[in-house]
Amino acid sequence: MKKLKSIIRPLSFICLCVSVIFFLQYFIDGIQDRREQEELIRQKQTITEAAITDIQQSGEKEILPQYKSLYEENQDLIGWVKIDGTPLDYPVMQHKEDKEYYLHKNFYGEYEYSGLPFLDIKCTSDPPSTNLIIYGHNMKSDAMFSSLTKYLNEEYYQMHPVIGFDTIHEEGTYEIIAVILSQVYKKTDEVFKFYQFVQAENEAEFYDYIQNMKKHSLYDTGVDASYGDQLLTLVTCYYHTENGRLAVLAKKIHETPGE
Repeated sequence: MKKLKSIIRPLSFICLCVSVIFFLQYFIDGIQDRREQEELIRQKQTITEAAITDIQQSGEKEILPQYKSLYEENQDLIGWVKIDGTPLDYPVMQHKEDKEYYLHKNFYGEYEYSGLPFLDIKCTSDPPSTNLIIYGHNMKSDAMFSSLTKYLNEEYYQMHPVIGFDTIHEEGTYEIIAVILSQVYKKTDEVFKFYQFVQAENEAEFYDYIQNMKKHSLYDTGVDASYGDQLLTLVTCYYHTENGRLAVLAKKIHETPGE
């Protein structure tokens, strides 16, 4: 027993030290994430007259003034996603060669576990594919896409029924159609795989996808979609099953002239 105690005590101390180190690292990373998020938001909100003039004089497709300086810093920026009244307020990235580049990279290309939301490499933002699929981490804090898990509660959806998503060229507001729990399946599994739908080749493909998403939705939002609508799908991990995923599908709201 004495020998056993002499072994257990040092091991317990080591485990405690390791736990404290992990906790401190998680806490420090969380602070760093928030600081970087705040800086990116501040930079987005800083619109100078010179930036607007440069855009107006350019012959290229206009970049919205609020994204010009950020785009000049990193041309992987394709847009910005935000849900009012929640911590979800981030740039959206897309690396053209490495599909998971921003899984653990920040805006400046430095390693950061929480990474940044990124557009599926199969999707295009300009011109936009039928369905823009954006992935983000489900962090233990409120960072990144962890807020999406609250959509499991229908009352939360009723409080936050719309998603703001701008490309660098155009502002957009999307209303939520469905909230589903699914998973990443094996290639051989003959099941509905929500993450495979990017571009509708015809009406039948579009409506088949919408019907499947509504059928798997945790509740009825009362919102439908029509062929030609721009779709947006936000995806994060969820741990109800192996390789589980939570997905929120929305459609772009068409503004009438004068609005």
